Amino acid sequence: MKILMHLIIILFILSGCSNKYNIDNAKTSSISAEELSDNESSLQAETPTENNLPEMSIEEVIKLSKITNLNLKDLYYFKGAVIDRTPSSSEINIMYYPFTQSNINFRLRIISGKNDGKLIHTFLTRMDNNMEVDIRNGNIEHVVSGTVSMADYLRCELPEDLSEGPFIPYMDASAGGNYLFLNGETAAVGGIEYYHNLNPYFEDGYLAKVDSISNHSSYGEFLPGNESNQVFIRADDSEIPCLYTSYTFYEDNREEKKWYAFWTEEEADRVYAFYLDSNEYGLDEFLSIVKTFHFNDNAFVYVE
Repeated sequence: MKILMHLIIILFILSGCSNKYNIDNAKTSSISAEELSDNESSLQAETPTENNLPEMSIEEVIKLSKITNLNLKDLYYFKGAVIDRTPSSSEINIMYYPFTQSNINFRLRIISGKNDGKLIHTFLTRMDNNMEVDIRNGNIEHVVSGTVSMADYLRCELPEDLSEGPFIPYMDASAGGNYLFLNGETAAVGGIEYYHNLNPYFEDGYLAKVDSISNHSSYGEFLPGNESNQVFIRADDSEIPCLYTSYTFYEDNREEKKWYAFWTEEEADRVYAFYLDSNEYGLDEFLSIVKTFHFNDNAFVYVE
């Protein structure tokens, strides 16, 4: 029966089922034998016995993270896989491996395309503080120790009056980042963050635009010297494709105005962003900081 369950999990990944991207409140269930397809016999021939299936662990995660071109087949054969059965998206499948090590609960969450089987994300999460990385980026030890930071992915030169706050998983609408504070004040005047949901658009090999960060907002309204009314302007001297713009957020008769820069590459899994309050910093000063951004070799995972 246990072998049968692993066959079913594999078949589920390959054939697809509506799933929800965030599984914190996901419903899970087993699958009946009647749901097996005609491919059962061929799958069974490839499946190791239950006794040979390893438990998921940090050591196994590290091994997986070192596989070049990691794919779904590399992730199938472990004990304890759980399928997210919450109907939400017709485009993705999700399964995950919950495990405990040194009295700390972890989860390896695997997100793949329903129709093409493309591996989209492989998130390792430390459940007590939500520290998280895609294991293909490495930095597994930083999840274990709870020391994930933006320095894992990039470096930049900030003015002396700006200080970085601690890394925050799921900061605002982003997947994570840290706030920037002016002269030790408690109200943030900027931030460095990354997003998985901004849907960057490339045109003729150049980054052309990204989606809005939030509702009730707009890009490009107060860019100085912008006679052509461009929403985004390309930073040509950046090592990674980069756009900058002005950003206005409206809420309850209140406006927030910021400078924003975005970096990503084609087929990359994320968009990095840097912003500053436009009431505290002019565009020239903002762009002088943008020029200092450099990205580590593991800054991006490519979803081809």
